[in-house]
Amino acid sequence: MMINLFDSWMDEGFTFVGADAAWNPPTRDKNYRTNSRLSGNVFYSEKLPVDNLDWTGLPVSEDYYVALQLLTQDYQNRVSLKYRINPGITQSAGGCSIQRTLESHNDSLVQLKEKFPAFIKLREKVAKNSGEWSGKIKLAATISWKKAYQSSQMGNLESYANDNDKPDTIGNFEKLAS
Repeated sequence: MMINLFDSWMDEGFTFVGADAAWNPPTRDKNYRTNSRLSGNVFYSEKLPVDNLDWTGLPVSEDYYVALQLLTQDYQNRVSLKYRINPGITQSAGGCSIQRTLESHNDSLVQLKEKFPAFIKLREKVAKNSGEWSGKIKLAATISWKKAYQSSQMGNLESYANDNDKPDTIGNFEKLAS
């Protein structure tokens, strides 16, 4: 049922979809969010602009990096609040625990903020339930996902207004008004 739902969202035009993380408090009044955080469990449609994305620009936090690139390039996402995933404890043994150090995590978030300064605020917090990082200070990001997508629309509106303000296309405004 979840896969069918995600397929239907991609048929509606969403480029990347997935389930909310179990660590977020449940949202009971909605079944999904649009243009929101997806981490660790992302499904991409065939419309994914693979060649327009930097897949290797960050050693970690690459899921956030790709999502921000997509949102700022006018590709929307949808996140299920009904279906959820428990990604487990951050920095537990196995997986990428060897390459993902506290230092590489923090460095990647700083780099992410440098790449998208208008949408990211960083803060320090004490890691909880984070394996070997528990009790240590790490960086956390507050990311304005919706604003990232809205930024892609601002460019489109500005170019539309500029294109339709030219003498050879001024009639488009009259067509819209009628």
